[in-house]
Amino acid sequence: MNPDIERIIDSYHGMISQTDAERILNGAIGKATGPEEPSHGSSAVAAGTSKEKPISASAVLEFINMNRQHGKDEDGGRYTVDVRDYIYRIFNPVEFQTQARKGIRRAMVLGREGHAVKVTLYDKYADFVDINSFERGDVILAKNMLVDNANMELRNTRDTLMSRIVPSQTGITDFSKLLDGQKNIDVIGKLIEIGPIRYVNTLGRESQVAVADCVITDSEAMMHVSLWGSSALMSTKMKPNDYIKIEFCSVRSRNGSAEIYAPDTSRVLISKSLFSRMRKS
Repeated sequence: MNPDIERIIDSYHGMISQTDAERILNGAIGKATGPEEPSHGSSAVAAGTSKEKPISASAVLEFINMNRQHGKDEDGGRYTVDVRDYIYRIFNPVEFQTQARKGIRRAMVLGREGHAVKVTLYDKYADFVDINSFERGDVILAKNMLVDNANMELRNTRDTLMSRIVPSQTGITDFSKLLDGQKNIDVIGKLIEIGPIRYVNTLGRESQVAVADCVITDSEAMMHVSLWGSSALMSTKMKPNDYIKIEFCSVRSRNGSAEIYAPDTSRVLISKSLFSRMRKS
């Protein structure tokens, strides 16, 4: 095996494939054309234009690290890439505002722990994730993503196309399996009640945090849910009888009863498609 390929594979403790290493070595990641910046308001179903085969998230990281080592983190060129990998994590969309504009953005992480790359999606692309019910554990293909060396992440362009290759179909649907102390789990249920958003003060934060409470059912038992931060703000999109999935949540004891705790780092998905995965009563 080529020593350079071995070096790339070794740098990822064997988690990167030889094919991905060869593609990095041979410059398989395409150079972006044109001076335009990533679009924040174009169609999220634009056709991809890359002719290269998709690579893994770890291969993207290797490419970014190589660029940074050669001083290309600021002005060393703009590159697009097609990535095929697992969704390690999805975050709720958040509003942002700069001097130039305001809009919505969402962070997503592709790959596996230790070999993952952050993806930032704007506006329609941020909404596209929920509209198409992308979930943690799905294998997706993200075409024509811009490599941002400076921030070590990928961002959408006006030609970005995202599609699900393999669905995860995961999530706890039997609430009897929920135990106090569980962390980083996914729970699916039907919304029974939803309370109003309130704002509270917390230690270590200057601004107040949004909080909302709701009750979900697995068709037999009910469970109280405490939503915080961006997860609480998602409650404005919910209504009774919606089917929801809460990703990266935990179970904790409150007033002697177990409840689901979904902080700002969790993700809330509202989708009719979750009905088919509900527990059969």
